[in-house]
Amino acid sequence: MPDEIKIAKVVQILDRYEVPELILLQAPNLEFILAVRSGDLDAPENLYVGGSMTLSRLRDYANGKCDLRFAIAHANLRRFWKFTFDLHSTDVRLIKIRRSDDELVSSIPQQGLFSRDHDDIIVIKDKIPSTVHQLNIDGSWDLGEFSQLYSQIEDIYYISSDIERFDDPSIAEEERKVISGAFDRSWDGGGSYVAFYKRVANDNDYHAPLRVRGIEYNSPGFVKIYAKTEYFDGLINILQHYANNEADAKKAYNRLGAFMSGSKMKSKGFRNTHMSEAQRSILEMRAEVLAEFIPGITFGTLKSMTNGNSLVAAKVLESIFRRIQRLYRYFDEGRVEYDGLTVK
Repeated sequence: MPDEIKIAKVVQILDRYEVPELILLQAPNLEFILAVRSGDLDAPENLYVGGSMTLSRLRDYANGKCDLRFAIAHANLRRFWKFTFDLHSTDVRLIKIRRSDDELVSSIPQQGLFSRDHDDIIVIKDKIPSTVHQLNIDGSWDLGEFSQLYSQIEDIYYISSDIERFDDPSIAEEERKVISGAFDRSWDGGGSYVAFYKRVANDNDYHAPLRVRGIEYNSPGFVKIYAKTEYFDGLINILQHYANNEADAKKAYNRLGAFMSGSKMKSKGFRNTHMSEAQRSILEMRAEVLAEFIPGITFGTLKSMTNGNSLVAAKVLESIFRRIQRLYRYFDEGRVEYDGLTVK
């Protein structure tokens, strides 16, 4: 289907006065569209215009961090649409338009219309995690360390969710392609993994949201994390397995890293295709050994997620292990405690 035309589904009418005035749609790949009835006097009554947004931007709008004018006018990737909707079908045919088109210019809402002025957005309310997990904290903390703590939790939590979803035989092939899309970046020389894990987080925000809802800075204090229990329990299981096997796990990580460095696999410009079969065999063998120390993470699945790229899969596996080490250190130092985790 050309990029200029796509099919979307109406998921909720947020406001109406005789006819719908504000509509929320969802297109493939978790792309949402907020659309208003056209303000063009020459347009038919059932014509609507709107802008694309990620789930994160939609949540910002739902939480009152921007008004409707901003949400639509600053559409994700400048993707704007028009369509007709007559209540007879939830499927609509989107036609891409420009920000400068009169149909859109005459329809952008005035400033000051917030989500509180219409019905609650159900897809946001339904995805708020309902279970709370409390991490007890003690000792001395710099403000930035709370952010670092949460960052490690988030990265491990979301990549574990990605892997479990990818392994689920019931998910659609289209969803697997979305998950694999996070790996489509430059991996020359290792590079920064921030963009990769941000993409992973965005892909999972709809399926396994994670939120910090309370921090008490006093020592002792606490951090409250709202998450899906199954994934948070999986994260704790990973940390416990690391605690129980720390020496052997580090040895496996160091052996994999030493081989990759010694073979110049972390050098800028080195590609998966540059490996000999012997190198590939050793790389995959050492990566599989390391993955055995991370419950729920399999090298074979990571390789599938990278469309067979053993080098990228090994780099991601290393990055996961580093995050486990950094997160566990907070517990090992005695500054973080969780009832379900025993420090060795």
